[in-house]
Amino acid sequence: MLGKLIRLVMLLGLVVSVNAVAAVIQVLPGKDTLKNAVEAAADGDTLVLITGVYTGSVNITDKSLTIRAGSSTKPVLSDMTFGFNNETKTIKIQGLYFFGQSGYGQNIGDQYTLIADSVDIVNSHFEDALVNIKGNKVNVVGSDFRGQIVQRYDSTKPQLWVEQSAEVYLAGNTFDKYTKTTQAQVLLKNNGNNYVAGNLFSRNGVTVSNGALFVEGGTQSYVVGNRIEMKDYSYSVDTPFNGQFINTTSNRNFVFNNLFEVDSKSGFDTKLSAMRFVSTSNYAEIVNNNIIVNGAMAEPENTESAAIEMTGNAKGVIAGNILLNVKGNQIKDTSTNQFVNISHNLCPGVEGDVTCANTAITFDSTVNYSLPADSPAVNAGIQGDYFDIDGSRQDIGLHGGPWGFDFYDAQRSDDTKPYLYPYFDQISLKSSGQVDIKVLSVARFN
Repeated sequence: MLGKLIRLVMLLGLVVSVNAVAAVIQVLPGKDTLKNAVEAAADGDTLVLITGVYTGSVNITDKSLTIRAGSSTKPVLSDMTFGFNNETKTIKIQGLYFFGQSGYGQNIGDQYTLIADSVDIVNSHFEDALVNIKGNKVNVVGSDFRGQIVQRYDSTKPQLWVEQSAEVYLAGNTFDKYTKTTQAQVLLKNNGNNYVAGNLFSRNGVTVSNGALFVEGGTQSYVVGNRIEMKDYSYSVDTPFNGQFINTTSNRNFVFNNLFEVDSKSGFDTKLSAMRFVSTSNYAEIVNNNIIVNGAMAEPENTESAAIEMTGNAKGVIAGNILLNVKGNQIKDTSTNQFVNISHNLCPGVEGDVTCANTAITFDSTVNYSLPADSPAVNAGIQGDYFDIDGSRQDIGLHGGPWGFDFYDAQRSDDTKPYLYPYFDQISLKSSGQVDIKVLSVARFN
């Protein structure tokens, strides 16, 4: 039955492979060996790195290149200046380990700038590094961004910054251990279409102003199936949490089936100055997300804050979300537009709060929302507007709708299959009874 419902309208295949014409060149570890290989390579060549440490300075300006790890190898680029600067060429990076400067004081971290027509980063690792990308098309898939970049480059810079690109795909990445910054872990600025799916954004016991993802401007953004977490969170009296986990200001924003989770440190209240798990100022559909606070949570100091908020001239839908143990305002519409539909959200513990749902849905907070057959969230979403993948009325929470949180979440840890990230068009299901799907598929590299 599902085969009749699903229509594949576009398949994006990203495979870092060997060009049949260009040369494949093995590069040995050492100082300036990669630099020398880059200078000697022709346009379109593939450089294969093996296990070992590569140092020196690499700046590519005149050719398209693929730089990848050999089979079952771990090439480490350590304390290296690495850049690409040619808007008409392409750069593909796969299976490499970038380690910036680490330690205390002013010399922490390295910054890598990639300016190209197309940038592909797959299965790579960045430790103590900032990555800035400008490209017509950008794919960052299955990679890790970790470390504490707090000194060398000012604290307003994110771990990954992508700007002025026509299409950006971030899928299956991990962003972790980034502290004391006034910027989000990922900044997408003035891009055309942003697709953010199946990523893990994690912070451990830190204070931030803009938490996981900030989408600034652009045409449209899909934020789907991501896990956004803050573990072992505690606070000092002078530095309560003041931030937004996801803030997206594209012209059209779709935030579906994400898990937001805060774990308070034992013995502490989660002190909040202002917390917004999702915030948007333009058209948005914020549907089927779970927002969960584990442990004690104090009332926010700022009574204007809300877990989900629409501001400015925003309009759209906030529906089918589950909010557990969230204090203060659950859902808030402060926009000047009167076309915001807030309905069919579950907020156990605040039953009757019309800011959470304008329909009379009230459930015991002890109910299991993981959607067994008897869950009250099954077939309880907006009737006639959103659907599950089988065409039935959508379930409430991150397991409802066609997106499938579990599917996205599992791919970060499964190394035996290719990455596959679908983006579903709900509108097509409403109008034609079929689901149009745009798919990003990526071959894993072993």
